[in-house]
Amino acid sequence: MDEAAIILLAMRLLVPLIILRFPLTGVLLSALVDVNDSAFLGSDVDYQQLDKLLDTYYLSLAALTALRWKDGLARRIALGAYAWRSFGVALVFLTDQRWLLMVFPNFFEPLFVFYLLYVYLSKKDRLFTSGWVVAIVAAVLLIPKIVQEYLLHIYLPAPDTTPVWAVYLVDHFAWAALPLYVIPPLAVLVVCVLRAKKAARL
Repeated sequence: MDEAAIILLAMRLLVPLIILRFPLTGVLLSALVDVNDSAFLGSDVDYQQLDKLLDTYYLSLAALTALRWKDGLARRIALGAYAWRSFGVALVFLTDQRWLLMVFPNFFEPLFVFYLLYVYLSKKDRLFTSGWVVAIVAAVLLIPKIVQEYLLHIYLPAPDTTPVWAVYLVDHFAWAALPLYVIPPLAVLVVCVLRAKKAARL
């Protein structure tokens, strides 16, 4: 392991500690380091295992802070999503079947970010006021994660027959699919915040 890899590994261990004091900032910084680490840590099987361990590490710190959420339903859903993902990662380690990550997608992380952004912008603690809100938020956050898990862990494009743009999308999914990640959740977030502010004025 070269010097750059050691530095990045240290960052992946130290940056998540910010989560305990500043949950939203810490998770966003941890995710940013995670997105850029493959160029330094490699992309073989050993990297995949190390990456999942480091992901679980920072998500575990985030789960600890989610215990303090005042929205009981959001808290239960988030912790359930964390447990589901952690169980799936453990299964992958035991069976070496990476397709299982699509069955156990990382829904916890986007929900964590969405909820904290909602609380910060609306100044309200309760996000899930109805079943419809749960369903819509789950859809805009979960569908992109399932697509991501499929492209990264199941779909393997053949370089000779697959269009260049498709190969690029798979290799750089975290950046190429930003509109899919950002626009629908952002639109739903804006609606939720506006509804909360409107309800507060009534």
